[in-house]
Amino acid sequence: MNTLRVILDHLGVTLEEIRSESHERRITDARTMLAAALPITQRQVAVLLGCSQPAVHKMRRKHKQLLHYDKEYREMWEAINSVEGS
Repeated sequence: MNTLRVILDHLGVTLEEIRSESHERRITDARTMLAAALPITQRQVAVLLGCSQPAVHKMRRKHKQLLHYDKEYREMWEAINSVEGS
């Protein structure tokens, strides 16, 4: 299944929301998960999300930290991966 579609559907966000400048937690979490999950370059993710390449690098670092320290984020990530693996 398409990683982008799985994350958007599971988190209940749209691509337009992801590309917006929203700082709402569910939107920023979705951006962070997309940056970490998509098997494409930082530059390609930046184009998709409408942000800079350094911002994507920061999202990928943040993803690792959230997996370690944020139980709620980790549970969402694991749920997405279980759907993705099906």
